[in-house]
Amino acid sequence: MTSVLLLLLLQTPTAGELAAAGSRHLEANRVAEAEAAFEQSLKRNPATFEALSGLGYIRFSQQRFADARALLEKAASIRPASFQTRFLLGATLVELHDRPAAMRALKLAVQLNPAHTDARKLLATEQIGAQQFTDALAALQPLGAQCDEECTLLSIEARHGAGDTAGALQLATTAAGRFPASAQLAAWLGFQLQFAGRFDEAQRALSTAIRLDPSFPIPYQVLGEVHLRQENFAEAKKWLQQAAERMPGVVDVLLSFSRAVAGSGDLAAAVEILRGIRAADARVHLQLSRLYYRLGDVAAAQAEARGARSDAPSAADSGVGGVRGAGSRFPSPSSPGT
Repeated sequence: MTSVLLLLLLQTPTAGELAAAGSRHLEANRVAEAEAAFEQSLKRNPATFEALSGLGYIRFSQQRFADARALLEKAASIRPASFQTRFLLGATLVELHDRPAAMRALKLAVQLNPAHTDARKLLATEQIGAQQFTDALAALQPLGAQCDEECTLLSIEARHGAGDTAGALQLATTAAGRFPASAQLAAWLGFQLQFAGRFDEAQRALSTAIRLDPSFPIPYQVLGEVHLRQENFAEAKKWLQQAAERMPGVVDVLLSFSRAVAGSGDLAAAVEILRGIRAADARVHLQLSRLYYRLGDVAAAQAEARGARSDAPSAADSGVGGVRGAGSRFPSPSSPGT
């Protein structure tokens, strides 16, 4: 009996052997087999690093981020110096919208591998989201010549957010020449130019952005804002209407669109644009209050004014967002970043 048990034990793979098999399956893109091997490994030894990290990666790929977090946090506690584990944990925490924890994990990842471009870019993205603009610039600066288009967009955004609008304009001008096919960089250049009051140049840059990528909505918004600042209400209305169609429900766009329509003389239509906004936003109430006063509806104007006092400004309204994608936020063209 003893010899039979010993033979069975010798034939049973260890936790480490199962984890190694799981890694081989994963490398061969046999995900189901890898998942089964990692799970069996953890049943034998819940502290098997390779199984924790491998299954954490699978759960991340499956968008099961809460499960991935638990696995990767345990893996990181077992092997704190694993860059891949720290980086994947940081990316998981980003997906879970836990920004403070994500920044902590990504800072550790950057310390473990300072030359890793994606780790620095993801850290800077989160720092910009937290309005830590100086820290974001510090995270990106060591990349130097490795700073690609995305890195450059982040750097411009961080400079603008930090209040260095001249530096942001200079960087955007250089980058637009370096990446002439980038609609996002052309849009940032147009934004910085209009912010500097160079409206004709801004219009050309924004028209270039629209030509490069007609589906990218941000330049329509900023071009409309440029015309709005010049009180060219008909042109502003045209571009902001297109922006509103491409970004339905975005409060900043609808506010500007309403101003352009009101400037064109159609106060009732300007009111209708804002009445469809569901989000609580003091700026919407204030603009509606002004419009109702102009229409002679004092009671409605006073009601909207009371609504403005009850709705505190949203945290998202004061921040500076990016232009790295068609759905991303963008700083209000009429004011600097904080």
